Amino acid sequence: MAEQLAPAAIAPMAAALTCRPGDVFSVSVDGSLNYIVPSGNSVAVTSIIPPSATRTGVDGLALMPNASAAYAFQTSADGIANILVYQSGAADWANVPSGFLDGSSQRLVAGAINPTDGGYYVGGFHAAANKRLVFNLYRVDVSSGAVASVGWAEAGTDTAALNGDMAFDGAGNLYIIRGTQAIDRYVITAQELAGGGEMSAQMTPGAATGQPGGSGLAFDDSGAVFISNATHLRGYNPQTWSQEGGNNPIPGAAMTDLAGCTSPTTLTVRKDVVARIYPSDQFVLRAVGGGATRQTATSGAETGLQAVQLGPIPVLTGSTHTISETMAAGSTSALGHYASGYACTVSGAAGASGNATSASIAVPAATGASVVCTFRNAPLMGAVTTVTISKLVEAADGGRTPAADWRMSAAISASSGTVSSTQPPVQSTGADGTARWTVSHGSTSSLARIAVSEQQRQGYAFVEGACSVTSLAGARSTVPLSAAGAVLDGVAPGSLVECTFVNRPEPTRLSLVNQVTGGAAVDAWALSATPTGGAALAFESGVMRDVAPGVYALAATGGPAQYEVGQWSCLDHRGESVAVTDAAITVALGSQVTCTITHATAHLVLLKHIDETMAGNLRPEHFDLTATPVDASLGLEAETVHGAELASTANTVEVRPGAAYALSESSTYAYLHLQLQRLDGDRWVDVASEILAPAAGQTATYRFVNAAPPALALPLTGGLGADAYLAAGLVLLTLATAAAGVRMRRGWRARRLA
Repeated sequence: MAEQLAPAAIAPMAAALTCRPGDVFSVSVDGSLNYIVPSGNSVAVTSIIPPSATRTGVDGLALMPNASAAYAFQTSADGIANILVYQSGAADWANVPSGFLDGSSQRLVAGAINPTDGGYYVGGFHAAANKRLVFNLYRVDVSSGAVASVGWAEAGTDTAALNGDMAFDGAGNLYIIRGTQAIDRYVITAQELAGGGEMSAQMTPGAATGQPGGSGLAFDDSGAVFISNATHLRGYNPQTWSQEGGNNPIPGAAMTDLAGCTSPTTLTVRKDVVARIYPSDQFVLRAVGGGATRQTATSGAETGLQAVQLGPIPVLTGSTHTISETMAAGSTSALGHYASGYACTVSGAAGASGNATSASIAVPAATGASVVCTFRNAPLMGAVTTVTISKLVEAADGGRTPAADWRMSAAISASSGTVSSTQPPVQSTGADGTARWTVSHGSTSSLARIAVSEQQRQGYAFVEGACSVTSLAGARSTVPLSAAGAVLDGVAPGSLVECTFVNRPEPTRLSLVNQVTGGAAVDAWALSATPTGGAALAFESGVMRDVAPGVYALAATGGPAQYEVGQWSCLDHRGESVAVTDAAITVALGSQVTCTITHATAHLVLLKHIDETMAGNLRPEHFDLTATPVDASLGLEAETVHGAELASTANTVEVRPGAAYALSESSTYAYLHLQLQRLDGDRWVDVASEILAPAAGQTATYRFVNAAPPALALPLTGGLGADAYLAAGLVLLTLATAAAGVRMRRGWRARRLA
């Protein structure tokens, strides 16, 4: 142990917090906050907050990673009296009142900021029943002072020393020290912290002598550990826990805690077991470096990533370590019966890998790096490859969820050697959206060919997909998938094949279209589709809208009475016909259906023709021509046009196809009605005054043929002769008789129709 030096002087108060890698801060019971810069066997101390005669029991120092603030707590008989916060550049601590219950039964001695969630964590040791020691951990809401329990971990049976401190690494793993003359070390992984409740702590007992205990813990940029007691700051090698540097005395009141500006550099060794040849087979993980050896052994029968791991272990930056695996005592198989590989990551990025049971691993020189190495094993004889195909369905908002009952295929054959699988080639995904296969290889040289695909579902579209193939050594390759899948060739024993297909529901849409033959507006008819058990949905003609899959009753209401409504005709987006039954259709998931209904009218052309062989001045425009619907229940109205010799839009009217109409004419001029005729081809045919309108889309032309009445002859002597009066009387009698006959005929027809 290095020689103790003389106390260091305290420099004047700093204006703000600064945080450089390797520097530390200390807090004392009176609330004094010091900035400490170690340098070899000496330290430089700068006062941030001076001692306070009115403040006592300050502990649990923690520093935000960017040095924007420092936190601590002030103890009382009941636990925490106040949370203290020092904002960089402030004059003193500020109090955040806290109500921490039952604190008197658990000595709170530690505080640290977790960089993964920014939370202020506090903890302490509690001497429980049966000589058990328990470390309790809490998370403090620094804005309100509220304290919530995170969990607890067994900490051995030595209840004599309850002092200590803690610090987090960049991955959220928690490191704890405890002791007076021997420093016990504990590690609670981030995974254990996330689970809360009863947590498992990896414990390394301290040496019996020669390691003065500490109340403060911090790391420097080299990975070295600083530990403080009430009066001194000491440096240790985290790999050997041998002291390095001097016993640096820190002036002022008794120090209670440390906080550093650096996360430790760590090494973790894990074990991934594909399968065990015998249930008794277990593996020892070992890391050797810097004169220290650490090891741990797996246990249990679970496959996959094992719960037991070695580390995380704080190590010096730039150091080199040999990692290895061996079979644990009591194992039935030898390590040679397994195919072995390892793969390392450095702060999440891919690092060294290979097919071996040991490797030399260089720790980066960067501060705070996290090196994680995983050994993976599979039985050599009958070595297996696992294949999983997962199905995800993408929602409109981009979210993806697992989908059950999708048919997935993994057609397995041999690229070389022999391979086999006991699972059927086609399986349905389970509740987790995954189907699984196990491929057995006849030897280590047997390679598999795996053709993966999915059975497409109507109403879903392929979005993307990929297969990840991870070898036993950890090497990973990615193969993109198309809608037809992909073939993975040369898959070696012990590989992990993970494929994912992503589909999205195609939009289910419906469009209703008014198709009009005639002059009416397209929007004269209201269109609607009513789902079974639901409310009617209104449609604008020709506009597609999203609907839920199901059965819809279609309707087109309103519109002019002169139009005949046809039948619905429906096609999907592929141009295939969709069946219509009683004006109802089924809209399938993912289909886009367009349904068209035709509204058609017929046309009548009403003409007036004056027989010019008879003298007179009568002209066609002297007449009004009318088509009157016979059946009033149809809601039709009489249509009247002015007489004209030639057809035009002015004398063409829309009529209900097939409906009965009575044709008539009227005039203020005297006239002789000769015939009512229909144009049939190129000739005129005499017809009765009651006609049937033509079929939908057709036009019929009718004309009234008239003549002027004959003029009276005057005698040459200048008076009326008797023959003139007789002729005039005969004409009038003839016209009266004809008019009476027309009235009688219409009355008889009206009675007959009634």
